[in-house]
Amino acid sequence: AQLPSPRPSTSAAFPMLDGGGFRGAGLSEDEEDDEVEGDSSILAALSVWNLLIRPPRAWYDVSQLGPREFVAGGVRAVRRDVRLKTPRGVRLECSHFVPRHEESLQKCPVIVYLHGNSSSRLEAASVAEALIAQGISLFCYDASGCGLSEGKYVSLGWHEAQDLAAVIAHLRHSPFCGPVGLWGRSMGAVTALLYADKDPCLGAICVDSPFASLRRLSLELASSSRIPIAVPAFVVGMALAFVRMRVQALADFDIDDIMPAENAARSFAPALFMHARSDDFILPAHSRDIYDAYAGDKQYYTMDGDHNSERGAKVVNHAVAFFRRAFRLGEVDLGITPETLDEVPSVPAEFDGVSHKVPAPRCCPPQPPPTPPTPPVWTWDDDRPATLPAAWVPAPRPITDGKGSSLMHLEELLDIREPMWTPMTALVSEEGEEKQEQEWQEEEVKQERAEGMKRMGHHGTVAAAAKGEEASKCAGASAAALGFGPAARRGQRKLGGA
Repeated sequence: AQLPSPRPSTSAAFPMLDGGGFRGAGLSEDEEDDEVEGDSSILAALSVWNLLIRPPRAWYDVSQLGPREFVAGGVRAVRRDVRLKTPRGVRLECSHFVPRHEESLQKCPVIVYLHGNSSSRLEAASVAEALIAQGISLFCYDASGCGLSEGKYVSLGWHEAQDLAAVIAHLRHSPFCGPVGLWGRSMGAVTALLYADKDPCLGAICVDSPFASLRRLSLELASSSRIPIAVPAFVVGMALAFVRMRVQALADFDIDDIMPAENAARSFAPALFMHARSDDFILPAHSRDIYDAYAGDKQYYTMDGDHNSERGAKVVNHAVAFFRRAFRLGEVDLGITPETLDEVPSVPAEFDGVSHKVPAPRCCPPQPPPTPPTPPVWTWDDDRPATLPAAWVPAPRPITDGKGSSLMHLEELLDIREPMWTPMTALVSEEGEEKQEQEWQEEEVKQERAEGMKRMGHHGTVAAAAKGEEASKCAGASAAALGFGPAARRGQRKLGGA
């Protein structure tokens, strides 16, 4: 079977802009009631609220996705339907179109297609055949609040970029996933730009008709001919302020935060910018401003048509050729070995209906960092901690073993002992000091007297002895004046004790 072309009509991309009104265009009864209840006179005139977060939902039947196995460009392929749950708790309906490689095991490049506002994954059918013919798989899904996916509101790229991160994480979990590229149109192009600066591993991006700033686009739409009722310019600012508060309350994002031009200045993946020359919904100046701000390798391509025109084969083939050059297909080896796969398929059937293998662990589980060894604590013989000052610890003396190697005796490190001397402390009371001083004086007199008797040959008279005693007293006074004697010794003792 050939791949069908369930490309939505021109009005399916933006039916609220091509039809005769907003109400009832694909909305359920509950959504219509909420819309009527939330309308005000200003919002009804501008219809900006519907345009931003509540576009008509593009309903379709799953059978429109075509058969599960088909041939596209002479290459056999298979479609796998997947249901993913995002971190926000929203379930997304997805489809993965994968070319079959019967001859060998190899990784397959994948393009994630991001549809526009009020559209669905059916929009990706126009590029599926060209991609699969080049051996590139296609992954597409209904964004939150669009198609068959869950969600009530869209955010024109803000929450969609977070959902895209979950989709890419799912794809990279497979061992058969090669380089990943993004192809977005309108809202999908903005989603790709808001995500690209956060993923340095992206292979390439193709953005078709993005806007540079949501506020700038809202101001342009409020004053354009698409609004059925003309609104004075001074009312537009007040109306947008009200819309901003309404969007924050309902969809939990700020319209002033969506500025893809700022994200482009931090993105480096190869990028292809495309815009229709006659686009009067998102003017070509938007994509041109983003192109000028983009930091990575870039190309700018214009084509005939308007915002909702079909992208012909020439435009699609130009984008596919861009992805081939960015992925360096034919130059990079994408082969994988059977050793990298588990022997038992481990993907449950209820996940996507098709069991396939997942990679075996290629390395051991991460181990905690090793604990550094605890330095030894030296102690005395009685297990008291050794807390000597550093100056008292003998420095190890390096010696050699005769071969030039420096050695150190362990005994020198362990030979840490108390000092051999102990400072003298003054523990004598004042009365004890006077008594001790008197004893020292008497001892000095006796010694002087004995020396005098010895010099006189033990034959001196009492007068001589008296003279000797007087001489000894004078000598003691002279010694005290010169810094000797008991008083001087007492001062020295005090200094030593201090």
